[in-house]
Amino acid sequence: MAHPELIPDSSPPMNTRIVTAFAHVSILIPGIGILVPVILWTFRKKHSKFVRNQTLQAMVFQLLQWIWIQLIALIVFFVVFIYASISSASHLAPEVYSSRMLTVFIVSSIVISIGWFIYLIFGVIGAVVCLSGRNFRYPFLGRWVDQFVAENQGRFSEPGNNAELNTAAVPESISNREDQLVAAVSYVAILIPLIGFLIPFILVMMDKEKSQQNRFQTMQSLIFQLLGQVINFVLFGCQLVMVLGIGVPLALLNSGGQLFTSEPLILVAAWIVIFLMFINFFIILVTPLLGTLGIIASVQVLRGKEYHYPILGKMLAKRMGI
Repeated sequence: MAHPELIPDSSPPMNTRIVTAFAHVSILIPGIGILVPVILWTFRKKHSKFVRNQTLQAMVFQLLQWIWIQLIALIVFFVVFIYASISSASHLAPEVYSSRMLTVFIVSSIVISIGWFIYLIFGVIGAVVCLSGRNFRYPFLGRWVDQFVAENQGRFSEPGNNAELNTAAVPESISNREDQLVAAVSYVAILIPLIGFLIPFILVMMDKEKSQQNRFQTMQSLIFQLLGQVINFVLFGCQLVMVLGIGVPLALLNSGGQLFTSEPLILVAAWIVIFLMFINFFIILVTPLLGTLGIIASVQVLRGKEYHYPILGKMLAKRMGI
């Protein structure tokens, strides 16, 4: 169960409650919900430690939701692939094979749906608890965020502490630890398809108060993710051009069954297939590689170390004078 706790000395005002509730309930917004706590953290963090704590939790929690979904999807993909290979080698009857594959698909869909639903429920609970003026902690995650941010500085959001705190009163170490955690989130955001780069983009454009080092980390994350987006776009573009520009016309011309009796055209078709296989190989290789580098960068930042991407990191650090 979650751990809502009363803050007796000073209950947060209604506008603060609404902000934090929106950060949690944004998990209901398909796809882009995670951007909400990121934006709220950048705009409202200096007004309240209650807001900072709740938006940080919501940010990390929704990021873990994306990671969990992709992990389950990857496991399901390998299970289906292995199962399909074994079934094909066993020469099952088509109806038996189709029935078993359908069963695998249904079971995996149920597992993903249940996990997704659990995440949504916790987001709604967090919103309700914050609206009531209480401090909300996600199971395990909430306590970890508190301990990470306030390491050696006392508890970050303990009952009895004032809910509102001016930025000037926030110890520099706590402020830096928050930036450190958010920078780590920006690196792992590379695992979020299509919109992941928006997290470091928001942090770079809207959060001007972080230290130079943490600003370097978010800027590096943004550039790296944009480069990854360009690489994937180029690869998929090449694939699309080959299929639509050459493959489809060849298939249409061959509809009469006469085209591939010509040896030059057979050679062209073979090169198309080889090229597409080559592109698919790079897509399969590049995406996990980019994700792995993002995870490594995140872990290093969480450990308090500077991280530089190969080539890019050194170039950016030199430009920023770090």
